[in-house]
Amino acid sequence: MNIVSRNIPIADIIDNNDEEPANHDTLYAEIDFEDVIANEKKQAQQLLQIFLQSGETKTEAIEKIVSVEPFVRHKKALLDFLKK
Repeated sequence: MNIVSRNIPIADIIDNNDEEPANHDTLYAEIDFEDVIANEKKQAQQLLQIFLQSGETKTEAIEKIVSVEPFVRHKKALLDFLKK
């Protein structure tokens, strides 16, 4: 991750956004957010099982999961799902 984060062309992204901000609006139009949330639920469930197997309580595990990216973006939906 460190290598990726150091090589993100932030200046180019900002310049491009300033020149053509409408292009960025369509970028997310193609994403099916229901699929994103469904995938995050699957991944969160797998992480929950790993944490539980390592001795974490369910409450501790859930709090860890929903406090990090990308899960923090859909915290409410994931909390509801994982607490079932």
